[in-house]
Amino acid sequence: MEDTPFVMLKDENNLYQRAMAMAQMHNFQPQIILKLDSVVSAFNMACSGIGAAFIPDGLAKHIAYDVPLYFYRLDEKLSLRRIHFVKKRNKYMTRAMEEFIRIAVGDEVYETVSSEETE
Repeated sequence: MEDTPFVMLKDENNLYQRAMAMAQMHNFQPQIILKLDSVVSAFNMACSGIGAAFIPDGLAKHIAYDVPLYFYRLDEKLSLRRIHFVKKRNKYMTRAMEEFIRIAVGDEVYETVSSEETE
């Protein structure tokens, strides 16, 4: 891995900060060749063979790619991030909003939360 080029997000990005903290925990210094604003751009650069990238698993699951890629799930607390979706009570939620949340949290979690709301 020491010779693997990495495409990372810019310093101020939370994913960059967490990736660097994980690397430091394992005494690893990634060879960063490019820093980008967008995780989708980093993913596309990895697809092009430019370098390895840290990407959220949701992106790997839901974006199309037609080149062979290797994905490694990181077993670190820093690889997890809690997010909250909030909406006003008794306000209409569009089908697009429901689908976005379902994709973001996964089918099993979404079904659990949806059934709790209707009770």
